[in-house]
Amino acid sequence: MISRIKQNMKKNINIYLVLFIITLTFTFIFMQNRYAADTYWMENYGLRYNAINPYFHDGRFVMTAFLYILSFLPISMYKVKLISFGIAFISLFISEIIIYNIISRYKNNKIINIISSIMLVLSIFVVELFYFTEYTAVTAFSILLITISTKLLLNYFQNKEKKNLIIAFLCSTITAFCYQGTISLLVIFPIIFTLKYSNNIKKFIKNNIIIAINYSLPSITTLVVSKIVGATRVGGEIVIKDTIIKIVEGTKNLFVTSALIIPSYVFLVIFIILTVILIYIMYKKQCTLKYYLFLIYTILATIIVPVVPYLVVNTSSIWIVPRSTIGIGLLVALPVLFYVIYIKESTKHNNIFIVISSVFLVVQLIGWNMIGTDQIKNNTLEMYETENIARKIADYEKSNNRTINKLVTYKDQNVVYSYPGITTTGDMNYRNLTVSWSFKPSLSMHLNRNLKDGKENNQIKKYCSENNWDRLDDDQFKFEDDTLYLCIY
Repeated sequence: MISRIKQNMKKNINIYLVLFIITLTFTFIFMQNRYAADTYWMENYGLRYNAINPYFHDGRFVMTAFLYILSFLPISMYKVKLISFGIAFISLFISEIIIYNIISRYKNNKIINIISSIMLVLSIFVVELFYFTEYTAVTAFSILLITISTKLLLNYFQNKEKKNLIIAFLCSTITAFCYQGTISLLVIFPIIFTLKYSNNIKKFIKNNIIIAINYSLPSITTLVVSKIVGATRVGGEIVIKDTIIKIVEGTKNLFVTSALIIPSYVFLVIFIILTVILIYIMYKKQCTLKYYLFLIYTILATIIVPVVPYLVVNTSSIWIVPRSTIGIGLLVALPVLFYVIYIKESTKHNNIFIVISSVFLVVQLIGWNMIGTDQIKNNTLEMYETENIARKIADYEKSNNRTINKLVTYKDQNVVYSYPGITTTGDMNYRNLTVSWSFKPSLSMHLNRNLKDGKENNQIKKYCSENNWDRLDDDQFKFEDDTLYLCIY
């Protein structure tokens, strides 16, 4: 096996180098020292505390182990982030290599195979995994596990060796303990290949049942474990009508806006163009009805499977964001993969798919860099405001010989959740000042003390709600003994 890997590496070294460079181009911006709301919390309360709260209670045991291991190393938090980035990068790079080798069984065109691999693994919504730098390693590792599981399932479909099936199920189950948002890929990655390994309806149904079992194992495991360890999102009330409305509206919004990662409608338009071209080629090639039905089947699976888990989430907690619906981001890759796997190639058709897919990837690259750049800008502005608040506190403490160790924040009439010129979408690039559970740890780090929650003051709360500021001003600061009451603009 080792000799076979070496031969493969030697044969495809130039291909793998291209995959490496493309992946680095997409992700390089995320090597910078960055903060999401979760990052401020983690840096203030420490790796071990976060390993339990929230990750253990969310059933993400791989994340718990990852943070515990890092907590024993004498390294800075920035190096923790670099380690996380490194593991994520390697995981996605290896996934691309695996997918490339699978796809190469069906087409000899190296360019379109590279593009297909990138579009499948490095799909548009994966960017939000990189935004949350502290857990990128584990979430991206889950994609690698899913890729390995996919390869083993396809091997089983081909040779019926049960060991492939057992190891595939094991990889899939471990995925449940990494990050639940990627589990839909356990269906979407392999399902596009199933018709290739199904020469009759019986085999097709059997293969899809196996994929369904491979998906159900981690899904049921996640649900059971979450109930046991006390995850909040699987408790509470489920109002079916409201749940369905939230899912439909959130999914529709993703289709149209692509979570502002790229310009609105680009994702949808490119998908439609690629699909229409594919159907035209299928018509010219005189493809039978089963191929058209299978195309519809895979498209529906890519849309529906990622949102199915929301049906068991309490209605009030449903929040359709890219990182939890990564599978939907693969929709634009489906026509390309379908062409690669099932349609006899021609130079003309290869070039059409290569050009359109390349245009989309360039737009996606610009969007990814915009998210990363805006996160860094956002952090700079957050730092400026936090340091300003810390100075106000220092002035009060010096003048009154008191120490501020409690914080209460109230919102003004019209809170601004983002800075001018910063793209805010989903959970990305909100002003830290407006996120109370994140701002307190951030300010605590600046003051080098852990701030606690202060007592409520309805008079100050009313005062804040009746005013509308557009910048930090002195009259937003209300000090009482050891407590700062701050009006958030």
